[in-house]
Amino acid sequence: MTATSVVDSATTKSATATCGAGLRALGGGGVATFVAGGGAPADLAIVRSEPTVDGSGNPNGWIVTANETDAIAGTWSVTAVALCATVT
Repeated sequence: MTATSVVDSATTKSATATCGAGLRALGGGGVATFVAGGGAPADLAIVRSEPTVDGSGNPNGWIVTANETDAIAGTWSVTAVALCATVT
């Protein structure tokens, strides 16, 4: 499963990929991507990448947060990826 944040010039963005019903997150990750305008790869940093959990404590998705490390003129987004499977 994947989820992508809005594309704008905000300094912090988060995205949460959620597994479907009956599935659990086995792992995940994310990427911050420039969409338009200027910026270098070092201008963005992933600062959070961890599972989300349901009310029973089972991992049900993945959240990723990224920040600008230096002010940039361009727009960018962050994408979260959750690796989901049925666990028995």
